[in-house]
Amino acid sequence: MSDDLIQYLRDSKGWPRLGEEAADRIEKLEAANKLLNEQLDSIEDMGTESLNALPDCLMQLAPALVENDELKAKLAEAMEALGIAAEWLDDYSAFTGNTYETTKSKTVRVAIAKIKGEQP
Repeated sequence: MSDDLIQYLRDSKGWPRLGEEAADRIEKLEAANKLLNEQLDSIEDMGTESLNALPDCLMQLAPALVENDELKAKLAEAMEALGIAAEWLDDYSAFTGNTYETTKSKTVRVAIAKIKGEQP
């Protein structure tokens, strides 16, 4: 259809310059439209490929999530043990009057704060 219109505009006798400009403009718009449609098709293909790959990605991610939960649990246990150690060092320091043990307790508490992302 557009080819017929373009030919008609190029052949028009009454407004030859206007007909040529209109035909040129239509051809440029059709070329731009074709490019956009090709790009859209490419985007749709990539989206379909991505959706198809999603189950495989999730299956690969699942073990890492389980491992992450296990590591979090182990870290929580270690943090609790560090807290107990810091309390024991404080108590021992208070009992013996040895300030060296207080320094060790502070070191443990600083480590706990850093792990929690707090400012020691």
